[in-house]
Amino acid sequence: MWEIRHATAPAKFSARDIKASWWLETASLAFGLFIKITSELLEHEVSGVDRTILIGFAKARTPWLTVVAVDLTALGSVTLVVLVRP
Repeated sequence: MWEIRHATAPAKFSARDIKASWWLETASLAFGLFIKITSELLEHEVSGVDRTILIGFAKARTPWLTVVAVDLTALGSVTLVVLVRP
């Protein structure tokens, strides 16, 4: 005959487990996105994606955002890296 089973309480996860799970999911998503973009690059099929991203940035362009972008770009300059190097 059929056996009646009682429902068990759901598993309880600690905050550390939840945080580790979130990081693992985020890393997996980032890695998957990296693989997808890499495969598109190898197949030379990125011009449509590039164009879409560039148009999106062009629509969002403002004078103050351009200044911020130039300043952020300067942070990676060879001169600044050499001057800041310990």
